[in-house]
Amino acid sequence: MTHRALDQPFLAPIGLVERPNGLLEALDRLRVALEDAPEHVVEVDRPTRLAGSLALAHRRDQQGQPRQPQADEDEQAERPCRKGHVSWRILKNASLPGLLQAPQYTIIGHVDERALADLLDRVASGEVAVDRALEDLRNLPYERVPDAAVDHHRELRTGQAEAVFAPGKTPAQVRDATAALAARASGAVFATRATPEQYHAVLERVPDATYRPRSGLIVAKRATPAGSLGRVAVLAAGTADLPVAEEAAEAADALGCSASLAVDVGVAGIHRLLDRRAEIERADCVIAVAGMEGALASVVAGLTSRPVVAVPTSVGVGSAFRGLAALLAMLNSCAPGVCVVNIDNGFAAALVAHRILRAGASS
Repeated sequence: MTHRALDQPFLAPIGLVERPNGLLEALDRLRVALEDAPEHVVEVDRPTRLAGSLALAHRRDQQGQPRQPQADEDEQAERPCRKGHVSWRILKNASLPGLLQAPQYTIIGHVDERALADLLDRVASGEVAVDRALEDLRNLPYERVPDAAVDHHRELRTGQAEAVFAPGKTPAQVRDATAALAARASGAVFATRATPEQYHAVLERVPDATYRPRSGLIVAKRATPAGSLGRVAVLAAGTADLPVAEEAAEAADALGCSASLAVDVGVAGIHRLLDRRAEIERADCVIAVAGMEGALASVVAGLTSRPVVAVPTSVGVGSAFRGLAALLAMLNSCAPGVCVVNIDNGFAAALVAHRILRAGASS
């Protein structure tokens, strides 16, 4: 490889030097620049075989020979900060001081650790005994309740507590799981698609729980953020979409968002939607709920720069295929910025909107 294709000033910073024969050769040492005290900086030897690999690849290219897979893998492994190289292993070693570690969690911003911090504060103040704190920590990853293992650690990992899916469960099973979550979660706790009988069972253990009969959503606990995370505008194409739209609006509100609900703004009467344009522009995220042909999401996404979460519903007859037509239409939207959740899943749309707003607030 000659330097003709490269700018000479960029050779030294990447650890290369030009030799008289025109080939590029690795410097003897490659220093890993870290923002840390000099005594904490770790120097990593640059493998000298890199120059040989480059020269060999150049000769193969000139002679029309195919590259050797194993040699290619070796070359990749020898590049600094590539997986398999010594510098990769050093950077991943948590015992070495002065090296930044990769984030432990996959979401942007801080995860919700208020429950753990509150427990430690109460131990420090003497309000909670050490043995009681140990018992609480044993239940932190998950807690066994009758017929279930409640995932308390999910809120620490994702910022959203586990929700109880009520269909197929007895009232007692919904009650036990929901009460266990509400007792330990620092944010909102839900049970979805619940019946009135299941709600009344939950009330036995969680007296402040609320219920929406149309959507079947139980809010056992509401989030108490310092302020609203932002505005979520929920748009229902028709009155028949209200159960799903109401579920989305109520869940978003309980999660700490300011949610509004506009009903019967489908594209068959486009003027009804355009009358709500100011409301859409004030929102930080839009949830579009529609059955039939599912065109509402595409139209809304073409009118605003806000992210749009599309919810297909099972409203429709014949070739609507219980929401499949709307689902496919939303997935094939030509308007940019549309995220699609499952059929009739207004709750999932609220969780997506909450994560979008929370990421924006933390940044």
